[in-house]
Amino acid sequence: MKVEAVRRELHELLGRYPTARKVFARFEGDKDVEEFQRLANNFMVGRLGYNDHGRTHAYIVARNALRLLDVIRQNGIVPNLVKEELGSYDDVATVVTVAGFLHDIGNSVHRLQHGIHSMVLALPILEKHLHDHTKKNTLISFILEAIYAHNEGPAITVEASIVKVADGMDMEEGRARIPYKLGKFDIHSVSALSIKKVGVEKGMERPIRIIVEMEHTAGLFQVEKVLGEKIRESALSGNVEVLLKIPSIGEKVLYF
Repeated sequence: MKVEAVRRELHELLGRYPTARKVFARFEGDKDVEEFQRLANNFMVGRLGYNDHGRTHAYIVARNALRLLDVIRQNGIVPNLVKEELGSYDDVATVVTVAGFLHDIGNSVHRLQHGIHSMVLALPILEKHLHDHTKKNTLISFILEAIYAHNEGPAITVEASIVKVADGMDMEEGRARIPYKLGKFDIHSVSALSIKKVGVEKGMERPIRIIVEMEHTAGLFQVEKVLGEKIRESALSGNVEVLLKIPSIGEKVLYF
């Protein structure tokens, strides 16, 4: 997967959210963020021998989050910022993009409880780049929940749920969110490598449809253990159908 193509799509999606685009540019250009992402990947890949959790993953999750937001807007699921009259859809886009971009920087400290480490590292960066935003504290609260809940517990808000599910969607071509040892032959690696493409669109029976194309049924492990569990632990539970496309059995729909 070419990260520049993902980055380009991310910026295209941000084109309809002027404030989010402006704010995200600050985080994208921040050298501390870039260094934490590099260190996180060094910890995961270099020390533990696991798969990528660095800047490429951050771009993919931020992109996935905006894809999900677009589908949600079209299908009547109202984010908490809007429903509770705390902000606009531009603010929602800011939350899910920034949280998606920062959620894994805590892996630079330790894999265990990395959502909490990410919150600690992210807070001063959030304070710096949101200092002139009229809803600074509101956005920081929502972003920190999304960072924490992507891995550590249930996502309560729709915004945090978007980021949690967007994280689980990064499964293409070995990019599994359950870390697995590179080069090791087991259910984690075989399942991860079987998934070839993940997309999202309006659902047929539920508001959100996530499409997972895989080479063989081993990919079901990733869908159930990663994506499915993240959906179940989110406010999007009950609103998602997952369309599996498997050459050996055709198409099958799972509901979460």
